[in-house]
Amino acid sequence: MTNTVTKVQKLSTIATNCKDKALMDNMIETYQSSTKTAVENILNMCIAVKQIDDKYKEKLINDFDVMYFCASVSLDRKSPTYRKYRKIGEHAARFMQHRDTLPSAYTVLFQIATLDPVKFEELIESEQITPSLSLEKLKQLTNPSASKSASDEVNFKVNFNMNNLTQTSKNYLKKLLIELQQFSDIEVVIPEKSRPYFGKGIDFVKSSKTGMLSVHSVNISAP
Repeated sequence: MTNTVTKVQKLSTIATNCKDKALMDNMIETYQSSTKTAVENILNMCIAVKQIDDKYKEKLINDFDVMYFCASVSLDRKSPTYRKYRKIGEHAARFMQHRDTLPSAYTVLFQIATLDPVKFEELIESEQITPSLSLEKLKQLTNPSASKSASDEVNFKVNFNMNNLTQTSKNYLKKLLIELQQFSDIEVVIPEKSRPYFGKGIDFVKSSKTGMLSVHSVNISAP
């Protein structure tokens, strides 16, 4: 109960400094809306993020407007997720035309957003982009070298004992994870027993290759 009140009080304080609170409330409603399909929902969320960024650059809203929006939808403005939403938002109009065939995972949509228009249309027309398309499969479609056999792969591994790391070292490790997560051709695999050491903000998925936990997205801000 205390946490809820604290958040409400925080939002109220920020809101009083907004340049256009009514606009922000509308953007927040757009972001949180869940009355349509999954793909349309994520695209609308990304459109809202792009509009926020555009209006901020045009000085139509101020820092407090952006803070109010991000705090209300639990989105870190400095996170990789925010940047990916912005990128997807840039292509939302085109994606809306194919929303019935696109996957709803924002990580996959982000990679699709990085494709050149010709490649995108080629994959759409050949029906290789489907709602079940995974990030790994997309990499194979766009980068043939990603489908190399296991015997052709060269794996690089760094081993360390989390119990022996200082807090400074752990914080630096989080920074590295943030940086590595930006590269679509790098897979960071974390042993399941090490997951608690990274705290909140890191989403993991089971690696199909190793069965270990792989970093899906990092939503932490570097200290």
